[in-house]
Amino acid sequence: MESKKNIELVIFDFDGTLVNMHQNSEGLRKKLKKYFTEKYGTTLSFKPMLQQLDNIREKLGEEAYREGIRIMDDDDLECVSKSEILKGTREFLKLLKNMGIRIAIFSRNSKKSVELMCKKFGINADMIVGREDVKRPKPEPDGLLKIINTLKVNKENTVYIGDHIYDALAAEKANIAFLAIITGGTPAETFYKKNIKVFKKMRELIAYFKKVVY
Repeated sequence: MESKKNIELVIFDFDGTLVNMHQNSEGLRKKLKKYFTEKYGTTLSFKPMLQQLDNIREKLGEEAYREGIRIMDDDDLECVSKSEILKGTREFLKLLKNMGIRIAIFSRNSKKSVELMCKKFGINADMIVGREDVKRPKPEPDGLLKIINTLKVNKENTVYIGDHIYDALAAEKANIAFLAIITGGTPAETFYKKNIKVFKKMRELIAYFKKVVY
């Protein structure tokens, strides 16, 4: 039987974890490739996008980097109207609030788009960290550490929940507990290989927290 846990803070990934932004990642990648090929003659794949933009900043300068970020920001904002909250999200967040557990969000999307979607769905987070708030995006742990330090919560009382292997790697580097939810499309086997506890639906997370958190 799993031992009881004293959790004071739950940090969530956003897209694929709390909401579905219905973002066409391949379409965004094509926009970036077309823009930088036509203007700068680059042949980058933009896989992964943010790390490739960091390479652009090193080679082409800050303005070129900002041009790429603007394209990504615009694409994020286009997703606000078509985004949908995932089933069970409201119930889980209500449970955490009733348990006195604080809530934060760490996303690779723009902070503005995340804030607009939180307002749209009535999600109240104690802190939101978007890609512009950290120098290094996931899988680096900078955003997680920023949240923990700002909210003054111990690592051992913190859990990070996400749907991507980058989330798992960021949690590992930050040395905090991680729980995977596969509502974003990442196969469960990806997490099983790293001995990570996997949940198929939000209702399973709700049951888990009711059982093991005090």
